[in-house]
Amino acid sequence: MAVQYYEGIGRRKECTARVRVMSGSGQFIVNGKPAEEYFSRFGDMETILAPIDATGESLKNFDISVVAKGGGCKRSNRICPIRDCTGFG
Repeated sequence: MAVQYYEGIGRRKECTARVRVMSGSGQFIVNGKPAEEYFSRFGDMETILAPIDATGESLKNFDISVVAKGGGCKRSNRICPIRDCTGFG
């Protein structure tokens, strides 16, 4: 059975990120790593997850997969285009 997901692409300077959001158990993976490991700066995760928090939903209800490519992707939490892809922002 196919998994239904919502996909969006965000771009900033030289970086492109493809985000897939689907029903799940709360996994958030960025380039094969847990998001907390990839975005390790203080406040990054709060900024990235703000659009989901604004809906009143819990991250535990979703699985999020991000594939980011290009220069500067890791330096900016703004490349994670959850707010762009989902229409939350």
